[in-house]
Amino acid sequence: MRHRAAFTIAAMLLAAACAPSEPLTVTNAWLRPPAPGLAVAAAYFDIVNRTATPVDLVGARSDMAASIEMHTESGDGQMMQMRQLDKVTLAPQQTVSFAPGAMHLMLFKFTGATSKQIPITLLFSDGSQRTVTFDVRTLTGESSP
Repeated sequence: MRHRAAFTIAAMLLAAACAPSEPLTVTNAWLRPPAPGLAVAAAYFDIVNRTATPVDLVGARSDMAASIEMHTESGDGQMMQMRQLDKVTLAPQQTVSFAPGAMHLMLFKFTGATSKQIPITLLFSDGSQRTVTFDVRTLTGESSP
């Protein structure tokens, strides 16, 4: 009887370990609040496409912003330039980083500057959506006290 119980527990653990993971995994989600007198925040995160097919990130939304756009930032010397992106393709098994000085989300008319966390829903080309909790950090990117 004891062996049967041990076998059942081992089988359950093995099944859990083999269960498919989330097709899209988001980590390191954080948000830089607007500078004083402004209403535009920036959000950053890493996203992994664990599927065998590409999927496009096509937008985002939050109750804490009037609108959200995807941007990329590039520069040459002293001149930095931002460009809006219509989509970001996530290749199979690829990690894409949204980071300061690179791709990021811009939250316009942001109202959550005093919050510790902000939910943002990411929108994908296959119609799926993923709500992610972003930690609100300081203007310098440090974790809030």
